[in-house]
Amino acid sequence: MTSNLEHPNARMWMAAGVQHAVLMRALPAMRHDLASPLSVLRMGMTVLKRRVAPGNDTPAEQAVERVEQLEGQLTTLGEHVRRLRNWDVQITDRQPARATLLEAIELARPLLALRGVFIQPLAGALPGDSEAPVAHHTLLYITLAAIYHLGESPSEPPAEIHIEPREGGIRVTARGSVSPDALPPLVPASAQNTLPIDADALQCLADHLRVPITRGARQVDIALGAG
Repeated sequence: MTSNLEHPNARMWMAAGVQHAVLMRALPAMRHDLASPLSVLRMGMTVLKRRVAPGNDTPAEQAVERVEQLEGQLTTLGEHVRRLRNWDVQITDRQPARATLLEAIELARPLLALRGVFIQPLAGALPGDSEAPVAHHTLLYITLAAIYHLGESPSEPPAEIHIEPREGGIRVTARGSVSPDALPPLVPASAQNTLPIDADALQCLADHLRVPITRGARQVDIALGAG
C-alpha cells in the first residue's frame, strides 16, 4: 500500500499547507492596511455631510478639498486591494526584487514586533542583477517563510532579522539573542494557530516554488532568477 507521503500529490499538499501558514501570519497586517483607509473614509464622509448639510455655509473650495482627501484614501484602499492578487498562485507578475522585499518586510514586521523580534529596514541599492524583474508571488512567499522560520526559532529566538541583498540572491539572517531582561513577547510563537515553519517546511515550499535555497544555522540564502 502506498503511504500518504508517497502519494503523487502529497508534496503539493504539504507545500500548500506551508503557504497557508505564511498567509495566516501576514493576514493581520493586510487586514490593518485595508481597515485603516476605510476608517479614515468613514470619518471624512461624516465631516463632509455635516459641512454640506442645509444651513451650513461651507465654502465650495473646502468641500472640494475634503472630496480630494477622500479620493486619496480611495486610491490607497484600491492599491491595498490590488495587492491581494499577489497571493493568487495563478498570478505571474514580475517586478524588481527590491519592491517585493520591501513588501515582505512590512508584512512581517507587526507579528515579529509582538514577539520581541525587530526586522531591520532593507539596505540601499541591490547589487548586480538583483534589480532584474523576478516572480513577485514566488519571492514574496519564500522570503516571508524564511523570515518566519528564523524569527520563530524556539531554540534560539533572535533579537533581529536582516534582509541582505547579494549577488544573485537574498540572504535572510537571524542575529543576536533576546536579552534576559527583556519583557516577554506579547504574542509568543506557541500562540500561533498554525504549525511552525521549520526547516523541513521551508525546504518543501522552496522545492514546490522551484527556488533554490541554502539553509545555515541562522540564515537562509535565496537564489534569484528562479520561478
